[in-house]
Amino acid sequence: MDAVPVWRLTRTRCGRALWNALTNRGIRISRLRLYRTEAFDVPVPSLSPDLSLAVDRGADRDSDTIEAPIAPDDWIVRVETIEGTVGSVVLSIDRQVTVEPIDTTLQFDGGYIWALYVTPAYRRRGIASALVAQAAALAAAETGACLALVAPDNRPSQLVFEGLGFAVEGSLSHVRLPGFEWTSSLDGLVGVQPVES
Repeated sequence: MDAVPVWRLTRTRCGRALWNALTNRGIRISRLRLYRTEAFDVPVPSLSPDLSLAVDRGADRDSDTIEAPIAPDDWIVRVETIEGTVGSVVLSIDRQVTVEPIDTTLQFDGGYIWALYVTPAYRRRGIASALVAQAAALAAAETGACLALVAPDNRPSQLVFEGLGFAVEGSLSHVRLPGFEWTSSLDGLVGVQPVES
């Protein structure tokens, strides 16, 4: 357990505003942990009766509830109430994805789970775990591994992935300052390659 819950300071409206202000000025310092699993025997957690899981392909989606560049073959897993979508995640398989926090396009071999989001009023109800478990189950039907990138300050997401059997395999870092840019090497990270620009 973290001695100081830094994520409680950075995962706020003010923290996001600061991130956006620095990014708009050409300053970005990011680090992401690479989570991986090949064990897909974790059952999808059951949800309360007022919630239901739905699965679509990117080409079939009928709304813009997810603000992400979704490809036609991507899977979109959602949790719905009678009022609408309260949580979602995207699963891409064997494709290139631009990872915004590290400003880098990566080729993922296997399933890549990203854009996990649960509406604040519905958090702490097992929705994120159900979304990730369902996405991992979809990946299991098509590929041999499932990956995710999670920021070190995003402790809630780390707990979801770790609780479902994902393990940290390494990390990626990116620094951009006016006149300087650096991204860490991906050597040794299985299932991820940089895309040459």
